[in-house]
Amino acid sequence: MTSLDSDYGFFALELTDARTGTSVLCERMMAMRGVFYGGAAAALACSMMEHASQRRVVLCSVQMMSSATVGDRLRLEVDQVRAGRSVSQLRVTGTVDDREVFFAFGSTGDGEPGSDALNARMPDVAAPDECPPVEWSFDPDTDHTYFGVLDLRDAGAPIGRGQDADAVARWCRIPMLPGWGTAKLAYVADTASTAIAQAIQRASGTARPGSSLDNSLRFGPQSDRDWALVVTEVDVVHHGFGHGAVRIWSEDGKLLALGNQTFTFRARRS
Repeated sequence: MTSLDSDYGFFALELTDARTGTSVLCERMMAMRGVFYGGAAAALACSMMEHASQRRVVLCSVQMMSSATVGDRLRLEVDQVRAGRSVSQLRVTGTVDDREVFFAFGSTGDGEPGSDALNARMPDVAAPDECPPVEWSFDPDTDHTYFGVLDLRDAGAPIGRGQDADAVARWCRIPMLPGWGTAKLAYVADTASTAIAQAIQRASGTARPGSSLDNSLRFGPQSDRDWALVVTEVDVVHHGFGHGAVRIWSEDGKLLALGNQTFTFRARRS
């Protein structure tokens, strides 16, 4: 399957068997400085978990161990640790030439029909067509990074947070990839790292290069709508690390995913 309008095609995922697959990394899977984007790692991990278990991902946590770049062939291997009547628990590793790039663990499940409930409420923001494109304080290098496939609109600060600059809402869509399954949600959730990096920049008074250490996600329903609202809150920046949370909503107010992330930035050179 190679069509870009499918999750497997978009993430260049080729399945070898029930437990293994490969992905030749392309530019839409890169972050700045030509390094492998953590959101792409999370998306691939979710895809492999669902393929191996034939169940939908409920939660997934990814730890980044090293980097990779365009053209690298990433080998993906999933270990189904336990398969119960309704829940499977799995591990996924991603390697390039026997070097571990990331590992992930998580659960997939069949669930119980008719048990849906929603206690959270989507922030009150303007519709996507009424929101301007996001303006970045850095060069996103759209020709060579994941920013090149995202359509991001600035929806402002979530209602209830006042003028808190460390809480932001952004409408997001990927025109070439319709719908919102777990892989696509994982891919856009990692845009939280940019909000954390910008908060670190405000706290330190200067731009600080760094990278995300992890990406932990929990999933609700899927959506076939074009847009999703990505709401990021930066909770704390301390001793070279930033911790933040993300929630992703459908256009019609369904909470699709929520997660947490830790970002580390490098010390200034003397």
